[in-house]
Amino acid sequence: MEIKFGPDFWKSFDNCFGVWGRFKSWIYDNNPYRNFRIMVQRGTRGYCETDYWSMYSWTGKVILNNLKHFKDSKRYGYKIVNRRDDPYDWERLIDTMIDGWETLVNWDDIDMEIFERHRNNATGPKKKTLFGKKENSLTDKERSAMWKERDDKYKDAQKKAMLFVTHFHSLWD
Repeated sequence: MEIKFGPDFWKSFDNCFGVWGRFKSWIYDNNPYRNFRIMVQRGTRGYCETDYWSMYSWTGKVILNNLKHFKDSKRYGYKIVNRRDDPYDWERLIDTMIDGWETLVNWDDIDMEIFERHRNNATGPKKKTLFGKKENSLTDKERSAMWKERDDKYKDAQKKAMLFVTHFHSLWD
């Protein structure tokens, strides 16, 4: 019997077994002192010094994962603002927060996707790229449309994620 792993096996393995994600660098990196220090820091504090290198990414992933778990869990309470609030609106609000945080956490990929889409539809003169390939360049109008789309999407995600701060004390159960 032959066992074959799919292309996303290790990614799904990390998602299922989060502990493995914490310790895999300890196995693959050849600096045992550094890896042991990171393992101890994560075990005692819940974070390590390497998490500061991209603090926005690490913190965003923690918040996003907690919001998703909060959404999927059986909750007995809901937002405390007004007795007339509809619990269904609270669920939509949580979905909006999750959408905003997903966009912010994956912003690098989304930003590159916007750039690639606009670059592939560019109508400007052909210019040589870094590797000698000739591609159409963006005109000023196309470039401003790209930046506007990018800024609008980022501001929308910020507004949605700010609902987390606005309703911070309502996230309980």
